[in-house]
Amino acid sequence: WDHTGVTESPAHMPPSGSFIDVDAAYTHDCAIHSSGGIECWGSGGAVSSAPSEGSFVDVTTGLQHGCAITTIGGVRCWGGRSPYWHIDW
Repeated sequence: WDHTGVTESPAHMPPSGSFIDVDAAYTHDCAIHSSGGIECWGSGGAVSSAPSEGSFVDVTTGLQHGCAITTIGGVRCWGGRSPYWHIDW
């Protein structure tokens, strides 16, 4: 159920499984599976552009973006309205 009492679509529902980290933003949420992969749900560009590959240890979400720390200490960001959000450090 969303805040209006309407049933959410499957894309807006949290995934099942075991997670090591979860972060929530206004329109989307992201979590790191126990295997290290990231899954996001809700609405917006941060959901559709979340990294499909890589292993992560920490994730944070913003208004329209997400960023995560990789297992080797890098940073990967996605979503947002700027082309600079799709970066790896």
